[in-house]
Amino acid sequence: MLLSVVGPTATSAGNSATSSPGGVGGTNGLNPGAPTANDINLTIPNTSGVLDVNNIDISIDYRRNESTASMIQRGTFNFNTGTAAANFQVTFRVNNGSGGTTVTSTIYPIPQDATFRNYRFTYDNCTGIGTMYVNNTVVWSSPTPTANQNLYWVGDGNLVIGQAMDGANNNVPNLDNFILQAYTCATLPIELVDFSGMAYSGKNLLKWSTATEKNNDYFTLEKSENGELWTVVSTVIGAGNSSFLKKYQAYDPTPKNLLNYYRLQQTDFDGVVKKFSVIVIDNRTSDDVKLLKVTDMMGRNISDDTEGLQFQHYSDGTVIKKTNN
Repeated sequence: MLLSVVGPTATSAGNSATSSPGGVGGTNGLNPGAPTANDINLTIPNTSGVLDVNNIDISIDYRRNESTASMIQRGTFNFNTGTAAANFQVTFRVNNGSGGTTVTSTIYPIPQDATFRNYRFTYDNCTGIGTMYVNNTVVWSSPTPTANQNLYWVGDGNLVIGQAMDGANNNVPNLDNFILQAYTCATLPIELVDFSGMAYSGKNLLKWSTATEKNNDYFTLEKSENGELWTVVSTVIGAGNSSFLKKYQAYDPTPKNLLNYYRLQQTDFDGVVKKFSVIVIDNRTSDDVKLLKVTDMMGRNISDDTEGLQFQHYSDGTVIKKTNN
């Protein structure tokens, strides 16, 4: 019997399936067996609906030896294209309020060689984003997600690992490290990489970029003359959902000849607002105004590129508080 570390234990498997050395990192892996291997067909029961999760983080290490196989299947949910071992493609259903909507990813080719690779799929029901990974690299993400939709499992039964997987009678492990767990709902709508500004041709140019965006409706760029009272400069539409680097920019067409403070805030589709750190652009024209020193919270002199909170002291008595990330 093949016992699980956590969760329900498999109730059945192929007649020749076994655990043998040669898995990931020299551990035991799941082997179809030999000399005439049957399919692995490791069946995990949906005991008390334990598999009927709203969101999911599911992964497995796979070394392809055959042309026909399925890594993971549960009813409509597929971790391959049917039984084509050469393709990593995920099909899943989401609850649209009146039934299940089927979503199918693009195809990612699986090499046939002696190397184990980690294949992973996550579904975030807060954002509606499904994401495929190979060795922790994103290879697909939902192009048109709908937020706040749970996975739909009606009519799906037990989960089967290694269906139609016989390893081409090679008598070596094909699978290892199967993990199924809940996915932690996204809490940050965007991951801000940077936010900067500069004087340019009589205007102030503001730039920012994001590494990821989830449920992001738009950005609001604000400015202030004293860091307390704020007015809107520009509104910029966000990407909605993205797992790739996105770059944005906006202009303040009429900056005054003084220290201009700028603040970026982000609003998601649910109306939730997040504000980010303030930056300053010095539009003063006097040649007499110079940066004298930069200090930390303890009053110690530091370099202006030091990370963290710093205070910039100018010759006209102005002190600017700034945070370097």
